[in-house]
Amino acid sequence: MKLEFTEEDRDRVFQEEKARHEAQERIKAEEKAKKATNARYGCGGCLGLIVLLGIIIALMPASKTTDPCHDLANMVDTQREQYLSRIDAIKMEAKAWPGGKDHLGPRARAYLRRFNNRMIPLMEERREFIFNNVYGNKNIDQGIHGCSGQELYSLRAASEQEMLSLRGFIDAMKLEIAGTH
Repeated sequence: MKLEFTEEDRDRVFQEEKARHEAQERIKAEEKAKKATNARYGCGGCLGLIVLLGIIIALMPASKTTDPCHDLANMVDTQREQYLSRIDAIKMEAKAWPGGKDHLGPRARAYLRRFNNRMIPLMEERREFIFNNVYGNKNIDQGIHGCSGQELYSLRAASEQEMLSLRGFIDAMKLEIAGTH
């Protein structure tokens, strides 16, 4: 069986195919235009990013210089935070020791002696750190770690107060240990 199309059917099919082909061409042209527009935005975006980075780099200082006294103070503060957290750990452990309510009995004195024996080395370690890093076994007028002048003098004055305080605590704890035997 052979299908035959009339002239009118062929003309209709031709018109539909022509419309479909024109629609495809129009879609391809729109996509091409859209890609070109996106490419312009992409290039503009890249150019904008480059300009922004240039501005940021221009506003940044040419070289980052560090202040030796600030670095020294930060080093001392960091070690102090570590020291304080270790003291807190010993205090928390001491709260868990039995006999804490027996303030005058031999068990309480034994735990106090144990507490003091753990705290003294920690305090001496802190004093040694301060002395070695802030004073550096040098004359008071000499700089250390690149830090000198009034800033070092202020740091040493604060550190000297802490060292005196630590010495007082250490001496008192040693006396308590000697008195509890």
